[in-house]
Amino acid sequence: MLYPAVATFRVTFDDSDDLIGQFQLDQLLVNETRWIILNLRPTSSSDEVIATGSSSSPTLRVKIRMEGPYRIEIAALLKTSEAYFSNIDKLSGSSQHIVQSMASLPAKFPSAKYLLVPAIPMAAFVVVASPVLLGLLALGLPFLFPLIVVLLGAVGGAVALGAGLYFSTKNGRNKIGMVVAPLITTVIRTSTGQRLMYETGDRPSPKSLFEAVLPTNDNDMASRLLVCLTIDMIGSSSYLLPIVGEAFDLSWAPIQALAVSAMFDHVMPSLKYIAFVEEILPFTDIIPSATMGWIRQYSPLLLDKAQEIVHDLTLVPQK
Repeated sequence: MLYPAVATFRVTFDDSDDLIGQFQLDQLLVNETRWIILNLRPTSSSDEVIATGSSSSPTLRVKIRMEGPYRIEIAALLKTSEAYFSNIDKLSGSSQHIVQSMASLPAKFPSAKYLLVPAIPMAAFVVVASPVLLGLLALGLPFLFPLIVVLLGAVGGAVALGAGLYFSTKNGRNKIGMVVAPLITTVIRTSTGQRLMYETGDRPSPKSLFEAVLPTNDNDMASRLLVCLTIDMIGSSSYLLPIVGEAFDLSWAPIQALAVSAMFDHVMPSLKYIAFVEEILPFTDIIPSATMGWIRQYSPLLLDKAQEIVHDLTLVPQK
């Protein structure tokens, strides 16, 4: 229970006993406004008061909000993000005018459309020569591999930069917000999220952060399997770029160990160490440590279920 205190509301009268109502603050989040309905009782009564709005007793409707400051790092991050997005919005507004002006150039200068004339033969040449270029590329692949890695890195960086700039604009933020906002809201409404965002209690541990994000409910078997497969796929993706990809394992190994610990510590406490070692050592990423934890947890259940199905399908002849 993050906020164990109880708020007491008192209604005073001149000619009768006061009425009181109580509200458990663990039902309220920081910086959240709520309307609540409290059942009132005389101060002499020993019965507990609950916020159910029952018509058998007087009620009090209250608008309540619990204020609390952000943590220093969260407040700095929000302030920096606000300034950054404000500047991006100003730049996108200016660039939009420039793009509109450039789009109207062909109408202002009809001769500009003739630039398409040399572009068509050039495009045809590229299409016709592409098989030859691909053949030469296949022959020279062993020699051109370092150059290809550099080019792929440059292209990936350019794509990431462009995506970052787009999702920083107002339209991009609206689109990504539809996906990210529900996840952020779900995390903030947890005890871990409250301690992460606001100055209330100790800061959450990295493991508790993963527990707030990952499916830790044992009954959610399908979602846990999907997450395990994703973790193992990301871990083995370093094979796409031999030698270079092993450097990625240095940063992914602790993340994978924390994720496995959050999901399977209650089933197999030693699995997080296996996950860390197989990820940080070279050429061992093929071991699906996260999926091993899923198999360790659910294989007995699946085997028992399969035996029940086989038993139900078995026909015992009657004598």
